[in-house]
Amino acid sequence: MIKTRRTINLGKLKERNMPMELQDTLSIGVIIDTCDWISLAEGNGELLSLLENLVATDNIELVLPEQILDEWKSNKEESIKTATDKQLRDINNIHKSFQSLADRVKRNEQDTNLIKILDDVYASLVTVKESLANNHAKEEPGKQERINRIESLFYHANTKIITLEDTKNVKSKAIELSLQGKAPFHKKQKSMGDALIFLSALEYADENFFRKIYFISNNTEDFSLNGALHPDLQTLIKPYIDLTYWKSLPEAMNKMKEWSDDVAKFLAEEDARWKEEAREQREWEPLVSLHECDFCYRKNVMGYYLYHHDIPVLSICKKCDVKRLS
Repeated sequence: MIKTRRTINLGKLKERNMPMELQDTLSIGVIIDTCDWISLAEGNGELLSLLENLVATDNIELVLPEQILDEWKSNKEESIKTATDKQLRDINNIHKSFQSLADRVKRNEQDTNLIKILDDVYASLVTVKESLANNHAKEEPGKQERINRIESLFYHANTKIITLEDTKNVKSKAIELSLQGKAPFHKKQKSMGDALIFLSALEYADENFFRKIYFISNNTEDFSLNGALHPDLQTLIKPYIDLTYWKSLPEAMNKMKEWSDDVAKFLAEEDARWKEEAREQREWEPLVSLHECDFCYRKNVMGYYLYHHDIPVLSICKKCDVKRLS
């Protein structure tokens, strides 16, 4: 059976009737694991903006397995904690522990200097706690904004959500990997979600025959070995699939940016070459309207002609043969 490839909407290429193979190689299918979406929501607004811009170029298609969407929906509020969230939790624990310690010391200690030191430390902890609480209140709207932006990407026109119904035998393959103790089950058995994510993305890549696929996850414990994709998972990738595993989202994004810039440059060069070829071919399209010639002043003897492909209008007088570019 010959595989057909789904192409991303590269309008300029389609207008030129470029080969489908070339159109496919100009798009990248990108799978970003749940843990990296959580990291984006925690506070990397600059990286999130870059991803939004890349998806908008049509050169990137986000591939979103249903498992990632489910994990995001169930864990986003609890898992997405800013640095201030974590600091506030820690200072609250320290504050409670110190208060308990100070109360015990004061009951048995007569040294006023020590008691004063304890009171000063306690007051400092209260100040730090209040400061962190204020910072948390300021960060909360920004965190919600990032969540909203991420969810907009989930439902972007250039995002493909893969349901388990869209894939073949993904569940059975995941169970088989689990029984065999292969990655991502090689260290822990509770990795069914990770298996569903990778296998769903892999089957989608196989059926749509993307030339390039980026699988991005900082979950190195389940997906990688010595910094590379785990050999158990590597053996599942068919030879005609070009899949690159990235453990660093920023590094992958920089590579995607380079790719997108190269595509833009290629399209600009193709556009210039295409117009030059049209100019050399001298293909004409006569327009209906006739006008007065600027040279012989005769009316209704000026024929207007137009090169194909948006080349400027050329006027030719049918009476005196004067030619003029408008």
